[in-house]
Amino acid sequence: MKSIMKSQFMDLFSVFRLGKNEKLIYELLEKKPMTIKQLQKTTQVSERMLRTYLDDMIERGFVKKKVVEGNRLKYLYKATEPQTILEQIKTKVNELEKDTKRAKKEIIRGSKF
Repeated sequence: MKSIMKSQFMDLFSVFRLGKNEKLIYELLEKKPMTIKQLQKTTQVSERMLRTYLDDMIERGFVKKKVVEGNRLKYLYKATEPQTILEQIKTKVNELEKDTKRAKKEIIRGSKF
């Protein structure tokens, strides 16, 4: 059952237009948090492109970033839990449904629309 849910969750990547590199990054970060350098060694994707992918994935809620202090500051990236992402999607869908109903009522009343 868990593998079916995992498969369905990974199908969301195509719905959100996330490509194979983003999917690979997510799968790696789901196993363990990693730095840019660790991701670069594992994926063979340039640091610049990794930063682009990660920034986009953070904005979309698929990845979280944490500052780690050591000899120097660095970021540790971690995959957002699938259940959390699904809950965020449900919340957004519910908001959109409420907005749509509200807009329909305004149209029916002959408001500014």
